[in-house]
Amino acid sequence: MWLKDISSSQLKKTIEIITVTIGKDEDGLPIESESLLARKKAKVSVPSLRKQEVYKNEGTSVTKTLEFIFRYEDIDESAYIKYRNKLYNIRGVENVEEKDRFLCVIGECST
Repeated sequence: MWLKDISSSQLKKTIEIITVTIGKDEDGLPIESESLLARKKAKVSVPSLRKQEVYKNEGTSVTKTLEFIFRYEDIDESAYIKYRNKLYNIRGVENVEEKDRFLCVIGECST
């Protein structure tokens, strides 16, 4: 992907970059809490491999993979992307052309 192929008019979809931390409630039970790192406008596309079936012992699950392109933000694979009220695990982060202008992030969500 080349930087010249990305324009700001393509960044239309709203995504949130969040972290999830596991703490404990007053009874000592684990509880997850989300922290918003950034809210961004992104280009969201489906790579050529749209859905991947993962076979498990007790059935089949389907994993949906999306590609998110947005302005540069310092993130890594420990963060999550929230898009359309679903959390996507970050499977890869690429700094487009190493110019610190855009990131291409591969997100994966089990459906």
